[in-house]
Formats: sequence, structure tokens, C-alpha cells
Amino acid sequence: MIPAVAQWASINSISTIPFTYWNQPSGELHRFAIRPRLSTDSLYALRNAALAGLGAGIASAWVVSEDLAAGRLIHLTPQWQAAPLPVFLVYPHARFYPAKLRVFIELMRATVPTLVGMTGAGGSLAAGAAGPGKPR
Repeated sequence: MIPAVAQWASINSISTIPFTYWNQPSGELHRFAIRPRLSTDSLYALRNAALAGLGAGIASAWVVSEDLAAGRLIHLTPQWQAAPLPVFLVYPHARFYPAKLRVFIELMRATVPTLVGMTGAGGSLAAGAAGPGKPR
């Protein structure tokens, strides 16, 4: 079960909706709402708030992995993880796409899944144009 935490630091998007956590070994889902002491749109501000002792935070693994390894932060729920979020590349629709854009998209598709914390469905990268066409 998710531990009761008196003080939360939160990213704006998760402080307004019930948050979903899943247990890796069992597949159990748990939803809960938080009332943050601090709400921000910056993962770095959230990390700094947790380091300063302002409260527990729900952060992306790639932002806090070094702090966890060094013992500056503690993973309160190691068997539980937040539901994965998609990553999108957004670019305007065009009849033709420059080679630089196509190479960048392929680089992102190859690199993002290898980053710390990008596992399962959260590791997939969706690329989409604002219009009906996509570069090939």
C-alpha cells in the first residue's frame, strides 16, 4: 500500500486528479488524491523541494536517480510505480520534412526508451505532426 504522507510537493498536472500507482509484482492498481504543500510545473523545482525537506514528491526517475543512488532521497515505494506517461514530438504539418527532422525523430525513438525510468509503455515515443502527414 502507498504510505500516508502528510506533506506533498507536486507537479501541477497530478495535484488536480487522483493519481494512479501500480504494483510491479502483483499488478495491483491504487488511486489516491493528494493535497500538495507546493505545486509546480517543473520537475527540477519538485526535486529541489524534496531535497529541501518540503515533502514527498512523485517525480520522473531520470530526474531523481542520482539523488536516490547517493542517498539524498529515499524511494518510499520501490515496488510501486506511477502509470507511464507518453512522450510526444510535435511539429507542424508539411508536405516534405527536412532530413534533419527525420534523423532527429529516429534518434529520439532509439534513445528515449534507454533513459533511466523509461520502461514498459512509458518507454515508447510517439511522434506526430499537427496535420495528417508524417515524415518517412
